[in-house]
Amino acid sequence: MDLYFQCITNFEDFLGLKHSWRQLLAKIDSPSLFQTFEWHESVLSWVRDEVSLRLLLLYGNDELIGIAP
Repeated sequence: MDLYFQCITNFEDFLGLKHSWRQLLAKIDSPSLFQTFEWHESVLSWVRDEVSLRLLLLYGNDELIGIAP
């Protein structure tokens, strides 16, 4: 399996993760509200001018397999 990381540092790139994020979340048996894309989108919309965005994404064979805020 080819593994690689990507770091997201801007809000526009974050918004582009919506579909992949939802696909990843669908693989979890009992996801928490706090793991949803919509939760993070709401929080980031609220604080985006006050914080520096840093999301670390882990890909395996070009599929998103992990997200670290």
